Formats: sequence, C-alpha cells, structure tokens
Amino acid sequence: MEGTAVSQFPGTSVSAAPGNSKVAEPDQAGRPATGQQVLADWVGAVIAGDYKRACTDMADVSASPPKVYTAATCDPANAEIKTMERVLKGLRETFTPANSTGKPEVQVTGPAPTGDSATIAADKITVNGKTLDEVVLANSTGVKPGETNITFGVSKVEGGWYVTDFNLDF
Repeated sequence: MEGTAVSQFPGTSVSAAPGNSKVAEPDQAGRPATGQQVLADWVGAVIAGDYKRACTDMADVSASPPKVYTAATCDPANAEIKTMERVLKGLRETFTPANSTGKPEVQVTGPAPTGDSATIAADKITVNGKTLDEVVLANSTGVKPGETNITFGVSKVEGGWYVTDFNLDF
C-alpha cells in the first residue's frame, strides 16, 4: 500500500493521510513525528500492556502550562500514574483483538492534522487488519454497529506530538 511505512516505534505502523505521499520519520528526540504516529504508537502500547510507553505518548493540555508525561513522571510508583494505568488496563481489554499475540500491527490512516491538533475516529485506526471500532464491538456486550462514537485527540505540545484526549461513547 503506497503511503504506508513501518514505524520505528515497536509494534506499530502508520499510513500517511490520503494525498500525502511522504511518511514522517520520528523526530530528533525519538518522539513520533506526526499525530498519526503517536496515536498508532499509543494504541499499540496499550494493547501490548506497555503502560509506561503509552503514558509517555500522552500530554495533559488542560493543565496550564500543558503537561507532557515523561519517563520520570510515568514511573508506576507515582499515584497519578497508578490511576492512569488502571484506565489503560481497561482500554487494553477493549482494544485487543481476539487471538492477539500482544504485538499488534496498528495503522492510522488519517486525518493528518491541519495545524497543531487533530481528532481521529476509531474507524481510521486498524489493529491487525480490523478497525478499532470492529474490535471494540467484538469485545462489547449489547453494543451494536453504529452505536459507538470513539475519537482520539492528538496535539503538538512543546514541539512533539501527544495523545491528549480520547472519547469512548457507547
């Protein structure tokens, strides 16, 4: 598939948005260089149970100034991170496809941010070839197709891309 590249972030790949033939590489600090890459890395980390990596892919833009989570702030001994880890463990159950090996292939096909942020719907994210919407439905009880509205916010903070919001409406 043209416009698709395997990310340098383990367990993830990212597809460039339609019309964009160039797939960005990680930035010089080793951070995902695009909103799509950081979201693919974050979803892959959640499914793999690598909560520290998922945490370092996140930022809190409601804080003033915005708070970027670093390896130091994502230490599992940190009380705030313990709460985040409980949420991420629940998302792991919801996002993991049946028969997953724990090393998912995650692709995000867009949309590319037009500025310093974007909202990406779960139907633009594939995990092992199924949309994240399909995976969530398969892992849910009593939820029917069309009854979900799952979106993720990505934002550029301090020069890097981070997952800054997720909305799971069932």
